[in-house]
Amino acid sequence: MTELTGTAAGLKLAGQLMRQLGTLCVAGYHHSGPRELDVELRYRGVTLVNGFTPQRHRQLAALREGLRLMSERRLTLEPPLTHEVALDDLDTGVGQLLERPAGFVKCVVRPSRST
Repeated sequence: MTELTGTAAGLKLAGQLMRQLGTLCVAGYHHSGPRELDVELRYRGVTLVNGFTPQRHRQLAALREGLRLMSERRLTLEPPLTHEVALDDLDTGVGQLLERPAGFVKCVVRPSRST
């Protein structure tokens, strides 16, 4: 399972949903305060993978695997993408990220439409 929300509640829920001996990849951007994982994960034999690592070869391997899964349609990012803005309207997207309006999970920036 991959946790992408970047929220304390999302991280907690991901931990609760983990099966025994499963793997949890924490890839959400968690920089708005402390985040906690239940120590029970260790007792259930869950492998915890940090999605952010300074080891470049690990990041590249993870990106390759993610792209492979996406190309096979086994992984899709659509469900967590709840908002979309054009590059010309980036300020709106940043505002949504900071304000977290109802229903907000992730915002994607699309290329600006030519006028």
